[in-house]
Amino acid sequence: MIDETALAQALVAGEVAGAALDVFTQEPLPADSPLRQAPNLILTPHIAWRSDASVGALQSGAVERARLALVGEALPDRVA
Repeated sequence: MIDETALAQALVAGEVAGAALDVFTQEPLPADSPLRQAPNLILTPHIAWRSDASVGALQSGAVERARLALVGEALPDRVA
């Protein structure tokens, strides 16, 4: 959670070197949002990660973790 106006001001002032956002307080981001004035801000849709390769990797990873769990092996990214 961020204060979008404060972030925009900090970016424009150079207090923050850069930022990237894919979700906003109001969706879609309004045309008059101060975030749109920050030249050092990357704005992407929330689905920007999706590609055929990323979906395949996500599915393969889920299958592998299920296999490991079923055979009683340690999960590589388990959060304790």
